[in-house]
Amino acid sequence: MVDPPLNSSNQLKVAGIPPHLIDSIILTHCHADHDAGLIRKVLEEGQCTIYTTQTIMQSFLRKYSAIANTSVSELMTLFNFRPVPLTTPLRLFGGELHFHYSIHTIPCIGFSAYFGGKSLFYSGDTRNEPQFIRSLRDKGVMSERRAETFLSFGWHQTAILHEAGVPPIHTPMEVLVALPDHVKERLYLIHTSTSSVPEGAGLKVAEEGVEHSITLEPVQAPTFGDAIELLAVLEQIDLFQNFSLTQAKEILQSLRQDHWSPGQPIVAEGARGEHFFIISSGVVSVSQNGVVLKNLSIGDYFGEMALITEEPRSASCTAVTEVTTLTFARLDFLRILRGETAVVDRIFRLARMRLTPSWATICSNQFLNRLSNTQKRLVETAMELRKAAAGEVVWRSGDPNEFAVLLSDGTLRNECNGSEYSSGALIGCRTSTGSSFSLGDEVALRTFSLVAHSDVIYYRIPRADLNNIYTRNPGIRLSLMHRDAIL
Repeated sequence: MVDPPLNSSNQLKVAGIPPHLIDSIILTHCHADHDAGLIRKVLEEGQCTIYTTQTIMQSFLRKYSAIANTSVSELMTLFNFRPVPLTTPLRLFGGELHFHYSIHTIPCIGFSAYFGGKSLFYSGDTRNEPQFIRSLRDKGVMSERRAETFLSFGWHQTAILHEAGVPPIHTPMEVLVALPDHVKERLYLIHTSTSSVPEGAGLKVAEEGVEHSITLEPVQAPTFGDAIELLAVLEQIDLFQNFSLTQAKEILQSLRQDHWSPGQPIVAEGARGEHFFIISSGVVSVSQNGVVLKNLSIGDYFGEMALITEEPRSASCTAVTEVTTLTFARLDFLRILRGETAVVDRIFRLARMRLTPSWATICSNQFLNRLSNTQKRLVETAMELRKAAAGEVVWRSGDPNEFAVLLSDGTLRNECNGSEYSSGALIGCRTSTGSSFSLGDEVALRTFSLVAHSDVIYYRIPRADLNNIYTRNPGIRLSLMHRDAIL
């Protein structure tokens, strides 16, 4: 994604695309209409990778460390930064990206992308006005070589996304109107509106929304393209994230692709588990006793528990739309997991939790309910069921903060200020001292006593598991670590 807008995640969700699948962002420059959505993106699921130049990244860090009132080093823990080269191509997902600086009021980049014999030019914010560029060259402000680059690049690409903002810091509309028809056929205007385009100019504005995607079908398959695509899906699966290359090869050799029509059952509640499924496209509903519990989409998986525990399927899964799954036979799945005791233990823990109202309790919390299915499953795996009688102390003021509490039923009371917490409350998420980004060994102390005001059922989330959740999801860490409770 390039310079994601503030509402990009919502638009993806509406289109049935899990936002966590967008794990790489190109930042072209640090004006608010281009970078404001990025800071929101880095607070979402996982750690995304930001591609930009060192100069632009330093601007971004200075700006948002001041806004967030945190240090640059702390801000950088939220994402991965990959500097982009300006003289050599960046090879990514079987294609190539060629970056260039544009002509703008602050450092700004654009790029050309090449994949499968097709190409895309993205101008970035720029004043691509030949007369202006030549004047800079003639005054000695711009070298002959660089001026020639600006005067010629982009127009030969398969598709051209060119900005048309307000001059003089953007490209004047009359420059684009004067382009030859064979260029206009491949040109899509951005950073402008349809009302700004003269009638009969032969220009079109790139329309918003996934339904208006500009698709360039490759004319030749990129080298290792299928393997790259499969690995991109598999790396989103938490069960496989720490696997070796040898295990990755075994996974690729074991899976098959299956296709399911809308309404077609994939697994039936009560049946024996024979396969493990990863959704690579489409939506799948999960139901028990005919009641739909949730929907799964791209990157979600199901069927693992019945294979490990040898218990009958606990739920039915049905294709809601056209669905493609990466499917593993039982013996292949078990062979891949041999020796992976930590993964097997997690599956057993999750199986035990599924016998309790763990998922419903997670969804009853206003913050946890907004998490993705993958994030909720990570929380669910960390939960430990507990009960306390009325008057029983859950923790005392001054105790080490070794676990958080997610209340399922009953009422808990903060003995310091008298606050009472009911079902769905998440309490005690401060897991370390210092800033909200610190995950060091020093443990914070409780600042209040928590007592059962009635008989209660609750889930403990141990500090080590909570830190693991925070490490893998920096946005959760930032949202929770300074708060004693979220209802």
